[in-house]
Amino acid sequence: MRLMSGNMADAEDALGNALVRASSHFAEGGGEGIANQRAWLSRLVHNSCIDFYRARSRQKRWTDEVLAMADGDDIPSAPTPEPTPEEVAETGEAMRTLQSALDELPELLRVPLMLRFLEGLSYKEIAERLCIPNCTARKRVQLARERLRRSGAGPT
Repeated sequence: MRLMSGNMADAEDALGNALVRASSHFAEGGGEGIANQRAWLSRLVHNSCIDFYRARSRQKRWTDEVLAMADGDDIPSAPTPEPTPEEVAETGEAMRTLQSALDELPELLRVPLMLRFLEGLSYKEIAERLCIPNCTARKRVQLARERLRRSGAGPT
């Protein structure tokens, strides 16, 4: 909770992610090399919280960029101290449109796109994680972006 600024939902998500990572690590037989499992798990949870925080930051920046591009501006405008109700409504609608378009993407395209823009992975890292060639990772991200543009949810 402390690492997630008191946000219970984010803390639960980060802990769940850490436990999934730990489970898969031990399932692959990687537990023998860990001298202090408690310290290892503590570090894993800490890293998961940091990863979760960074992913949220990237998601916010990416959403802001998408919204700026959708308005036809190449340069995002300076943020206002407090959004107006109209801005809140527009942002909510844009987020729903984007989420709907992302949900409609086939998993084959959605996963590489999310790894690239939400987790900030390089194409090489995406290719390694998905066990595909680098050029395939690039092409899948490109195809996903094209589909988002056509649906009206992505950058033009």
